[in-house]
Amino acid sequence: MPIQVQSEHYDFDKYVSVPRWDSYYYQLKLIDEIKPQSVLEIGPGRNIIKNIIKNETKYFSLDIDPSLKPDILGNIFETPIKGKSFDAVLCFQVLEHFPYDDFSGLLKILSQLTKDYVLLGLPYANHEFSIKIKAPVLGERKLRIL
Repeated sequence: MPIQVQSEHYDFDKYVSVPRWDSYYYQLKLIDEIKPQSVLEIGPGRNIIKNIIKNETKYFSLDIDPSLKPDILGNIFETPIKGKSFDAVLCFQVLEHFPYDDFSGLLKILSQLTKDYVLLGLPYANHEFSIKIKAPVLGERKLRIL
């Protein structure tokens, strides 16, 4: 399987935006709520999750890109990991890089790697622009563009 995302994608100025930090907040909040003792992160990106939770949780990562320095270098479809090895599997902003037809197979593989939880996150599907105008003659008008 070829590398899905080129390393330039992870350039800090381009990759770590305010909306992405919002996403990290919710990811970390979910992890904190379940308090796993061990996690496997699929597609670690810039290792932000790792750097925040590494002192509290046994952390492992899996990726096909050696430049990301994952703990386990490999393809999720041919992972060397066997059995329910982790309390949680983290798969944030990864599934959108696979063909839709692979989705149910990926979910099955992820569920086979965990004892308890699979935490998933997908990027926003669209952007929205909305405006509300209130004028004496027109009343209140709303415009939403997706």
